[in-house]
Amino acid sequence: MINWPTLKSTSVLAVLISVANARSRVLIDNGFPRDPTSAHWYDAERFGRYMAAHIARDEDRGHPGRTVREFISELRGLARSDKQKTVLDKIGATGMPLALFFGSDEKAIARLLSACQEQTNPVKPADLGLLGKDHLLRDCLVVGGAEESFRYSKLLGTTPAGLPIRLSC
Repeated sequence: MINWPTLKSTSVLAVLISVANARSRVLIDNGFPRDPTSAHWYDAERFGRYMAAHIARDEDRGHPGRTVREFISELRGLARSDKQKTVLDKIGATGMPLALFFGSDEKAIARLLSACQEQTNPVKPADLGLLGKDHLLRDCLVVGGAEESFRYSKLLGTTPAGLPIRLSC
């Protein structure tokens, strides 16, 4: 667990500027868009919304509906067919279309999420990318910050909810 220091407004400003001005470039450089999402980052409600978004996207594109197996294969740590089979057997969704599963019962999504989490490991903070000192300094200088007043630090840890965090400020 991180012992959160008191951040000064300039530190927060640097983070906000960096996110606002270069978020997409930084995320692509760190590989986030290519990395699969983790089942450990969701609660049942959010996982249900994530699932619904996949169903809607398939419908919008005119694709035949994906199966539950295809859906979970995109989660971090569930690319292997043996892990997928274990999850599907546990919840009784082998061969089931995702849209049918989604509408099956209120607790089905929570059971699927739990089974996915049991078969995967949480993401470690070290696996998350950092903005980096040079990047933050450049953004501060762009908005008129003085280089001599710039201070950089990074924190690694987990949030109280158990999510990994890697913070540059």
